[in-house]
Amino acid sequence: MFKNLKRLALSLIGLALPLTTFAHEQWFVSPFLQDPEKPLLFREWSVVNAAMLVAAVIGVVVALVLHRLLSKNSRVKAVKKWLDDYSPWASIVLRGSMGVLLLVGSGAGFLFAPDLMVQPTLAGAWLLALEFFTGLALVLGIYPRLASLVGLGLYLAVLVIFPVQPVASYLAFAGVFVYLIMKGDPTLPVAKKWAFHSWGQKLVAPLSPYATSLLRILTGLCFALAGFLYKILTPWYSLEILKTHPLNFMPSLGFANFGDEMFVLAAGLVELTLGILLMLGVLPRLISLVVFGLFLSTLAIFGPTELIGHLPLFAILFVIIVAGPGKKWTVMEN
Repeated sequence: MFKNLKRLALSLIGLALPLTTFAHEQWFVSPFLQDPEKPLLFREWSVVNAAMLVAAVIGVVVALVLHRLLSKNSRVKAVKKWLDDYSPWASIVLRGSMGVLLLVGSGAGFLFAPDLMVQPTLAGAWLLALEFFTGLALVLGIYPRLASLVGLGLYLAVLVIFPVQPVASYLAFAGVFVYLIMKGDPTLPVAKKWAFHSWGQKLVAPLSPYATSLLRILTGLCFALAGFLYKILTPWYSLEILKTHPLNFMPSLGFANFGDEMFVLAAGLVELTLGILLMLGVLPRLISLVVFGLFLSTLAIFGPTELIGHLPLFAILFVIIVAGPGKKWTVMEN
């Protein structure tokens, strides 16, 4: 029985790994890849994809039950209380990671992500300059609320400049800006001389309790959209990566017929399911901890590009781990 449980655990890990390796597959595959015809598994219902969908639904139900059981456990409550001590680091980690990403992006010529390259025009140069100064302000802690407001405006501009599909998969970045606008960084000294600063602080103070919840929801939506858009709707990007990176090791676990198409579809459903659970506030700390570990595990495969591009995601997962899902908009008690 232990062998079967071990095999099941390894299988689940195998299905979860693509969540990180394919998280932003467009970074490593040409965005001009010609869209081929979808494989049959993604176009027509079959026993295989129906079974995968049923498994995803069962996974959500199991997560709901597990959440209810763990929420009543005294040891789990003690761990949560211990983690709460690190929650004051949330704003520092978020603004620092986002600031570094923006600074690197401005130097490399992209906005927010390597697949959103800016054209070498005067308008593009202004956008990159705005990205640079926003990132610098966040890193140095210079009026992080105002810098985040500019950053959110820059993100909305990117929605207009680029196709919606790639930009939508970075909604978590918008969540960072929203969080910092609402929360600011309490660890920084208050600039009392600026009337604008105190006025803005009073304006957003009532929104502060919603900051963590919105960050969680937008991050969950980000994962769900990435899984649906780049694995289920347009699976060829992930399939292209598997041609150069043999990540599908399910056959080595005894599943001989578990081909690349099944691997990508399973990965998409896993990512979609985890995103939905995060949005609902179900097992948020546990899910974030697992995803954080999986992100770390693939850095050796994809290198600095993945590290820089995922910095804000690392920060978001850290915040959810230490601060929890927030007190608003959860379907169950946390």
